[in-house]
Amino acid sequence: MEKVFSVDQIEWRDASGLPGARGFEYKALSDEQYSRAFNAELVRLEPGDHSVPHVEKWNHLLYFTSGTGDVTIGGQSWPVRAGTVCLVKAGERHSLRNLGSDDMIVLTIYDPPRDRGTT
Repeated sequence: MEKVFSVDQIEWRDASGLPGARGFEYKALSDEQYSRAFNAELVRLEPGDHSVPHVEKWNHLLYFTSGTGDVTIGGQSWPVRAGTVCLVKAGERHSLRNLGSDDMIVLTIYDPPRDRGTT
């Protein structure tokens, strides 16, 4: 990856075939050549899209840049909108829903780095 780039230069990748996903896409913003401590992605959920409740082995920091919906972590739900930050620890059951009429865009930081080849 380049040191400086526009996210517009990166194609959205379909993640709907991955476990826990329904209709969302992502753009990788970093890779192991940059850091082995974390990685970052933009995630897009279109209106009506959601993730099924699932557990992953990565901590997630979710920063919502646009859209409205809710997040459920460990059985408790909160509304989310642009500016909301969510902290999901590895092993916590969680899900997202886009309840709005616009795309939901989420900057997601995983530590340790998420491997999209595994669940």
